[in-house]
Amino acid sequence: MKKGLVRPRSLSVKSISLFALAFFALLAASPRDIRGAEQPEFLMTWNAQTYVPLGYRGKTLPSRESTIDVSLELITQGRLANLSKNEIRWFVNEGQYATGKGLKGFSFVVPRTATGNVRVKAAILDYQSTNIEKTILIPIAAPVVVIDMPSLFGNTIPLRETLVARALPYFFNTSDVKDLQFSWSANGIQPTGETENPDILNLDLAKATVGNRINLRVAVTNPSHELEVASDAMNLELR
Repeated sequence: MKKGLVRPRSLSVKSISLFALAFFALLAASPRDIRGAEQPEFLMTWNAQTYVPLGYRGKTLPSRESTIDVSLELITQGRLANLSKNEIRWFVNEGQYATGKGLKGFSFVVPRTATGNVRVKAAILDYQSTNIEKTILIPIAAPVVVIDMPSLFGNTIPLRETLVARALPYFFNTSDVKDLQFSWSANGIQPTGETENPDILNLDLAKATVGNRINLRVAVTNPSHELEVASDAMNLELR
């Protein structure tokens, strides 16, 4: 070797192995792992102001002309982001509905003609020099009523002096079941007499015998919202 020339040192096998492991570990990292430190988590929640029976564990769905509350949170590095100085814009079905600095929530009334889903979008402007958006779909439900009879077995019921049934309404635009009107019938005949709980039927079976069949029906309407109507029916046999 000539004097003054320095022979380049070769990397050892161990050095190459460590470099390769680090390189492939970076490639193996999921995009979410890489982007997670850069992109905040955008959360949107909603709540419908419609009636559901006590004990209902499902999601309370909105119906037409009911009110929906929507809110958002931005989580960055495991903490809630401070959005008090950011303009937040809310859109319902592509139309701008509300805007304001730090406006993390708003309420709106479902259009009278709405069907299917309502599209809600939130846009946070200039968050760390970037505009962030998220869109959710909120399903619109029709009001429902279900006849509940704990003693029912299949379509048969034990013979007794009084048959007790309860109508369970869901997703009506009210907060009190007493705001609704209930119309009961048994074999086409409406029971007589007033009751403090119109959602409950007490049907006199004193003259009934084993084997008698009863077609029980209930219709529920909301006087404040004429579009809200629901009904249910069941055929019973006394045993």
